[in-house]
Order: sequence, then structure tokens, then C-alpha cells
Amino acid sequence: NNNNNKKYSYLVDELVVGVTFVALWAIAAVGVALNWRPAELWVGCLSAPFGVYLRVYLARWNAPLSGAYVWQSSTLFEAGEGDDDNGNDNGNDKKWFPWGTFAANIIASVFDAFMSGAMLQCTTNCEHVLTGLELGLGGSLS
Repeated sequence: NNNNNKKYSYLVDELVVGVTFVALWAIAAVGVALNWRPAELWVGCLSAPFGVYLRVYLARWNAPLSGAYVWQSSTLFEAGEGDDDNGNDNGNDKKWFPWGTFAANIIASVFDAFMSGAMLQCTTNCEHVLTGLELGLGGSLS
């Protein structure tokens, strides 16, 4: 019965997110079609949900680490070493590092650098689109 509740909750969550994205895209598409200014904001609204979805997908990589050595508080420890904030052994054999979040931030940085370089080679109309992509997709990833 608990699994059915989780499935139902997951489906409701996905439905709410989907309806929100469709509403956002519809409003942004109207903004682009009617030439509302600034155009960068509307392009950003159209591209941001893709960055959000990619970031959520990459967050699945956030997990406890295993192996001989892991990073903790910018110091290298053997797996299983380390204390909690009070100096007591926490008994945790695995440490945690947000690999997915780290990957999303790296991808966003590279994407923003690429967009900035591409803006040097384009006209004013192209710059509006690239700035919007950098704002929407790159901003939601970082």
C-alpha cells in the first residue's frame, strides 16, 4: 500500500511540474510572438525548464561515496574516518559528495562561457537569443 502512495505522489508531482512548464511555455511563447520586450526574458523562460530538468536528472548522482579515500571538509580521510561537529565518531563508513550538483555547475559554467564567446560573433538579434539561453538554461543549471 505504501508503494502505491509513493507512485501516486510521484505522478501528482510530475503532473504539477508538467502543467507548470506548459503554462510557462505558453506565456513565454505569447511574449515572443507579440514581441514583448525584453526578448531575453522570454527566451530565458522558454529554455529554463530544460535546465531545471537536467539539473534534477544529474542530482540522481548525489550519493554516498565508497572507496579507499573520500573528501571531507577539504581534507583527505580514509573511508570511515571523521568525527561529527562535537568531536564524536559518527560511525558513518561512507561520506557524501554531490557529484550530480557538481556536474551541473560545471556544465553551466562551460555553457555560459560558450554563449559568451558565441555572442562575440553574432548580430543584435542573435545576441538576444543567446543572452536568453544563457539566462534561462545556464541560469537554471547553475
